[in-house]
Amino acid sequence: MSHPKSAIPFFAVVILERWGYYGVRGLFILFIISEIVAPREFAVVAVEWGALMIALGYLAGGLVCRISNPKLVSLIGLGIQTIATFIIAFSYGKEMARLGYILMGFGTGLLRTSILPFLGQIYQRSKLLDSAVQVNYIMSNLGGFLGGLVIGIV
Repeated sequence: MSHPKSAIPFFAVVILERWGYYGVRGLFILFIISEIVAPREFAVVAVEWGALMIALGYLAGGLVCRISNPKLVSLIGLGIQTIATFIIAFSYGKEMARLGYILMGFGTGLLRTSILPFLGQIYQRSKLLDSAVQVNYIMSNLGGFLGGLVIGIV
C-alpha cells in the first residue's frame, strides 16, 4: 500500500506486455501453420529469428539505457511491439508475419531491458525497491502464464 501511485500503471504494462508476447507467440505459430499453410519448419525458423531478435533487443536496450532515458526506451519497445502485433494481425503472407514477429522480438528485448532502470527511477532509492522488483517479476510471470493460457484457449 505504500508503493507510489505511478507504479500501478507500470505493473499493468508489465503484465500486459508479457500477456501480449506469449499470447502472440502462440497465435503466430498457429497462424503460420494453419492460415498461411506454411510448413512447420518455417514457423520454427521464424520463432528462432524472433528469439535472436530478443537477444539483440536486450543488447541494444542495455546500451541505449546507459546513455538515454529508460522511460523513453520502454515506450519505444512497447511501440515496436504494438506495431508488430498489427503487422502480424493484418498480414496475408508468411513474410509479413515473420517480419512482425521479428519486430515483436526486438521490441520485447528493448522493453524488458529498460524495465528495471525505469523501476529504479520510479522508486528513487526507496526501501521499497526490493519489493517492487519482486512485484515486477510476479507480474511478468503472471502475464506470461495468463497470456499463453487464455490466448491458447481462445
